[in-house]
Amino acid sequence: MQVMTLGFSISTERLQLTPLEESDIDEIYATLSAHPEICEFLTFDPPTCRKDTEDFVEYCKKNFPKKEVVWCVRTQKKEFVGLAGLHDIRRTELAWQFDMAEIGYWIAPQWQGKGIATEMARAIVFFGMNNLELHKIKAGHVLDNAASARVLEKIGFQEVGIRRDHFKRYGTWWDYRLLELLSKNFEQ
Repeated sequence: MQVMTLGFSISTERLQLTPLEESDIDEIYATLSAHPEICEFLTFDPPTCRKDTEDFVEYCKKNFPKKEVVWCVRTQKKEFVGLAGLHDIRRTELAWQFDMAEIGYWIAPQWQGKGIATEMARAIVFFGMNNLELHKIKAGHVLDNAASARVLEKIGFQEVGIRRDHFKRYGTWWDYRLLELLSKNFEQ
């Protein structure tokens, strides 16, 4: 897969990833409002009003690029696909060097099952390893989220463990699978 980067923008054969902007708010809000099931396995609920999405975009922009990079994902024809990001970017803490981040993403239902999430995630890992010079990218997913597991495994992420009853949502305790990919193991 060919990945082209210019600044923080990423281009693949089918996708354009651009840093999140205020101009993306309406499409994000409309998609999550129309498809609340997208949030089933995510850390946030669907927005209840446009202001929720505005606050999220403002938070992302405030932390860009030192703590996180969030991209709006569109097709090459400018059709909205979803969001993806590298979160919790950590460089050093006292004497320890980390150079790591955690990948996260969601896509609208009409783009699921077409290899879009894998293409998007691979491009983000490429960017993280090459442009941000990350040593490791972490990932996690609810154990029941087989689609996310497939995406991460296709890229080369390896399981490092399962956190049993890691969090409670919808009245149920969920197991959470942890994965990671080291830069030396990423096949570009």
